[in-house]
Amino acid sequence: MTAVLLVAVTGILLMGSQFATDHDYGSRVSTLADTSSEYGDRRGDLEPEADSRSQPGSAGDSAQPCLTVEQLERHPILVRDSYRFDAVSGSGSSIASYRGLTEQELLDFAAQGDSGAMVVLGAMAVMRAREWPEEKAVPYLLLEDPELMFYKLDRPFSEKILAHMARAREWYYKAALHGRVMALHRVGDLLSFERGGAVELGWIDAAEHDSLSEQEKIALMPANLYGMLAFEVAPALKSGPLGTLIADLMPRSDRQQAIVDRLAERFYRDLDDAGLDPVSIPESTAPPIDDLLDLLCESELDRLESGAGGVR
Repeated sequence: MTAVLLVAVTGILLMGSQFATDHDYGSRVSTLADTSSEYGDRRGDLEPEADSRSQPGSAGDSAQPCLTVEQLERHPILVRDSYRFDAVSGSGSSIASYRGLTEQELLDFAAQGDSGAMVVLGAMAVMRAREWPEEKAVPYLLLEDPELMFYKLDRPFSEKILAHMARAREWYYKAALHGRVMALHRVGDLLSFERGGAVELGWIDAAEHDSLSEQEKIALMPANLYGMLAFEVAPALKSGPLGTLIADLMPRSDRQQAIVDRLAERFYRDLDDAGLDPVSIPESTAPPIDDLLDLLCESELDRLESGAGGVR
């Protein structure tokens, strides 16, 4: 039941972390509902809000306060927990502050180690590959325009397009080294765009790949594998309700883990070569997601489970 409800509560993905299912360049992500007005300096205990709906009962029963899914999404605890991801994401709210900056201004910030500027520079390179205005880079990262998310370039790719995509990949990887580790899935996505999948990248031979299940093949897709790498080099991401959700949803396999281990070794070497410290992310102080799900009204649980095929 928990896995089904977690997907429904958070819209499957958080702040730009994506799980690829094909090799088309693009992303399909969702974010937590806008909760800025909810946060403030509230302590966010586990008690339902005063205006929460009461669980329906028979006449004479004392109603128990409970929450709808939408109210749970806006719960101060989840809001606070989501803020841990903003500084490590390539699609967080902090990216909006780079809107309107020129490439030179972004380069100046990047030279000072600004990881957000690096992510935007990467997105600018993607826009160039598509022959779109560079000003669309921030809207692209913030998922503001659906047309920016679904785009397919015709093969074979020109050398010019490949050069822009390679530059974007370099900026995303550099941003990850400087802390925005959740941009690593973009590195894998672009690597797939440039060179192909697990077989073309030499991670597995074609015969063995053909023998894998569909789930195992998905786990070896470069975007998914690099997405897992983020949680390997910043393990605190897996703590808390949201971290648990994302980690549990990520497709994985033994073969994937062996590749992730090698990529993590390279990541740590690159950190050392650049004179950078390992990525540090605070552990979540939020309660387990099951405790939060207990706040949902029974009718909400029934609705979610019914929509997911009755799995409980």
